[in-house]
Amino acid sequence: MAISWPLVVSVLLSISSLVTSASNSDSVHEAFVQCLLDNSHPSHPISEAIFTPQSPSYATVLQSYIRNLRFNETYTPKPFLILTALHQSHIQAAIICAKKGNIQMKIRSGGHDYDGLSYVATVPFFVLDMFNLRSIDIDTETETVWVQSGAILGELYYRISELSKTHGFPAGVCPTVGVGGHFTGGGYGNMMRKYGLTVDNIVDAYFIDVNVHEAFVQCLLDNSHPSHPISEAIFTPQSPSYATVLQSYIRNLRFNETYTPKPFLILTALHQSHIQAAIICAKKGNIQMKIRSGGHDYDGLSYVATVPFFVLDMFNLRSIDIDTETETVWVQSGAILGELYYRISELSKTHGFPAGVCPTVGVGGHFTGGGYGNMMRKYGLTVDNIVDAYVIDVNGRIHDRKSMGEDLFWAIRGGGAASFGVVLAYKIKLVHVPEIVTVFRVEKTLEDNATDIVDQWQHVASKLPKELFVRLVIDVVNSSTRTGGSTVRVSFISLFLGDSKTLVSIMNENLPLLGLSQSDCIETSWIRSVLFWTNITIDSPTDVLLNRTPSLSYLKRKSDYVKQPIPKTALEGIWEKMIELQPAQMIFNPYGGRMAEIESTATPFPHRAGNLWKIQYLANWNQGGAETAQRYIGLTRKLHRYMTPFVSKNPREAFLNYRDIDLGVNHNDRGSYLEGRVYGIKYFKGNFNRLVHIKTKVDPTNFFRNEQSIPTLPH
Repeated sequence: MAISWPLVVSVLLSISSLVTSASNSDSVHEAFVQCLLDNSHPSHPISEAIFTPQSPSYATVLQSYIRNLRFNETYTPKPFLILTALHQSHIQAAIICAKKGNIQMKIRSGGHDYDGLSYVATVPFFVLDMFNLRSIDIDTETETVWVQSGAILGELYYRISELSKTHGFPAGVCPTVGVGGHFTGGGYGNMMRKYGLTVDNIVDAYFIDVNVHEAFVQCLLDNSHPSHPISEAIFTPQSPSYATVLQSYIRNLRFNETYTPKPFLILTALHQSHIQAAIICAKKGNIQMKIRSGGHDYDGLSYVATVPFFVLDMFNLRSIDIDTETETVWVQSGAILGELYYRISELSKTHGFPAGVCPTVGVGGHFTGGGYGNMMRKYGLTVDNIVDAYVIDVNGRIHDRKSMGEDLFWAIRGGGAASFGVVLAYKIKLVHVPEIVTVFRVEKTLEDNATDIVDQWQHVASKLPKELFVRLVIDVVNSSTRTGGSTVRVSFISLFLGDSKTLVSIMNENLPLLGLSQSDCIETSWIRSVLFWTNITIDSPTDVLLNRTPSLSYLKRKSDYVKQPIPKTALEGIWEKMIELQPAQMIFNPYGGRMAEIESTATPFPHRAGNLWKIQYLANWNQGGAETAQRYIGLTRKLHRYMTPFVSKNPREAFLNYRDIDLGVNHNDRGSYLEGRVYGIKYFKGNFNRLVHIKTKVDPTNFFRNEQSIPTLPH
């Protein structure tokens, strides 16, 4: 006699309350399709599962599972779309998008609904068709089966019989009936007097509910370590502090508009276990995760997305552990540069660290993009001074340099670590600085012979002693003498790791046209030079560097690299273009020195020998609105375009820390590799290919992704 086999059933959906009053307009349906595409997981693209009336196979797909010909008439209402889900993420996308658009969803497994309620409606609707989800996983030891809702009873019975002659299952007698509808309605067959109904033999199920985001929150809570509860780190739009937390680390007001997409949740991690929970739950729910440390990502990629997303905010993880004996520091990703510099200065007057000049920049993003500052000609980039790291991978495991391996350690030092994992902390080596350094700021306009001075600067700046860094900030100011009322001002700003007498001698020998004198120079400590470079009064208390709240503006940034001096006549043309495009500005940062000695493949950052200087294009403004933003962004783009003849070519190189979405956007779908290559070659040159191979190895499903992340190799 057949023995009943208790059945574990994957009833993926039994949602019956997505009531709709959606518009029947084409625009609504097009928006729904786009929403599905935007919410598709890169490793499981949804496009091939979408069928509209314009699709050649639409009628075939629709009719394949109509089991009552009453509902196959010409006058029968038809769905505006059929989604033949190929993966659970497609179901999640359908729910999210149907909720967003208030669209009626019908769920069909086998199509045996007698009155067609699973594929007919009197309002605009789409059908979520489950027939592709039909896996049957039999465990003979436990006498259980996981069966997906798209399977039919005949398939289930046959698979059981393949493995056993003494097992069966009490369900219907029609083999083409779908598991989903049959089981959820009770299910009966000719063994029910012996074993009861189908539902009497179900012991577990996977169920996707209407509240995908609520399920994510519950997953976070379920994965919280008892000694480090996660609840106080969770902020949703319903939380009183949500807006404050979100805005606290938005450093570009362009992304603080009412129309800016907002995260459905912010997780302000208080412990490494919170990061691990975030990764586990985001993977489980196929949810986009953005990672923010200081919020200085120029194009907002660390806290803005066009798909539903949450922000993993690192600002609470900011510990700084300095070991003066080994001259190393463990610094967590949520610390800011000002905190790092201040803590170093508390313990030593003769140590520093080569990183950025803006003290509110977060360690996490700055370090992972390369990181540069005014000591790079002496000590290289930030990434050239990293010796270890703690990173949390796609499986939630924590690695140091030894366990992650040299490939991944290489990638997270300049390749954008957010493509590979979450960096919890970096171990850096301190550098030596003299007790006395010298700074100066000298301004020259066109009337002061600025063109000739810049021309002289561009021929010598990369050849000066390594200890000397002279930056140019070029902007447009009012003039009382020039026709048109505007002139170009060039500010020469310097840090010299030495005394003022030596500096003046070097400058007058190499850049005599500037006419630097002793009175232009300020001798100070390294930590106070940080204040000077940040435009803070140099005798201010140094703990001002602990302030995490900078002045804010709307902004756009772009970058370039210069490999040959620009002819003086061309400089004059550039000044005229800047006057035309004001207030667009440029900053010239000299290379050479240690930067020319380090191999271009030593880290993902490739811009080493052969570069005279780097250009940063910038525009700042104080008025909100999309129209205003487009005006200023347009001015920056025009100046960048004008500079084309004078900068690197094939590729036109760019700096990852100066994130620029104009270089290309990755939609993280089937074309991800080709889209990623467009901007990847500009940021990384030949190192891009190695980054792609490492990405494919450590994150093959492309979980860690953003609009300019490293793609995986194409399948």
